[in-house]
Amino acid sequence: MLLEGNEGIIRAIHTLKEAIQNCQFHGRDYYVHPLEDTVIGGAYGLAADERQKHLQALADFEAYILKHHDHISNQ
Repeated sequence: MLLEGNEGIIRAIHTLKEAIQNCQFHGRDYYVHPLEDTVIGGAYGLAADERQKHLQALADFEAYILKHHDHISNQ
């Protein structure tokens, strides 16, 4: 049961990663915001940093689940 649950999570993570890749992320969507925001790149820079933070969290969670999946499947 736990092994199948982890496999479902892994499939969902792959689906989410594919959806993120298919979601176009472009600076033109942020051009209306002032460039003199507190970071280089203005609003786009802030959005890119935030997106990268979430992608890293997803990668970390995927590694966590894969580690548990490997452990369970080797028992």
